[in-house]
Amino acid sequence: MGGFYQGKNLSSVLSAFQVLPADERGFLLVTGLPRPSKPAEMALAALARSIPAVTLNGSPSRDALFRLIQGSKAVIYPTLGEGFGLLILETYFLKTRCVVADLPVFRELAKEFPHAECTWSADRERNGEVLGNILSQPKPRWTHRPVDHILGEDWARKTLFMAQNP
Repeated sequence: MGGFYQGKNLSSVLSAFQVLPADERGFLLVTGLPRPSKPAEMALAALARSIPAVTLNGSPSRDALFRLIQGSKAVIYPTLGEGFGLLILETYFLKTRCVVADLPVFRELAKEFPHAECTWSADRERNGEVLGNILSQPKPRWTHRPVDHILGEDWARKTLFMAQNP
C-alpha cells in the first residue's frame, strides 16, 4: 500500500496488524513517504516504525514496486476513495492477491477478478482476521485469462504492458 495521508487509511492496516499475535504477523512493507509538513503523517510513520516486522520502504521505482508486489502474498489497499481500481488490474497481471476496501469501483472489478477481495472494513478485529487468513495460506496461483471483454482491448493491453514493462 502507499501513502500516509489520511485517505489512504494506513492506520487501519497498522491497527489490524497489531491484532495478530507477534509470532503470526509475518512482514508488513509500507510504501510511500510521510510529508514533513504534515504532523499527522509523521506521527503515523513513527507508529509504523515502532511496530516490529513493519518496514517503511519509501517511494520505490515502478519496477521495484512491481517486484515487491510479485514477491508478496497480498497487497492491502484500504483507501477510503479510489477512482479507477488500477491496482486490482496490476495485481492481477502480477499474480498477487489484492485486499481492498469495499468501494463501488473495487466491487465492480472484483466481480471479474477473483484475486481481489473487497473485505477491508472499519472493523479492526475483522481486518486482523483478514490479515491472519492471508498469512496462513500459501500465495494463490492462477493463469491469466483474456480480459479484453471486461476492460476493452485498449485498457487490457495498456495494463498488461505496464505490468510486464515496469
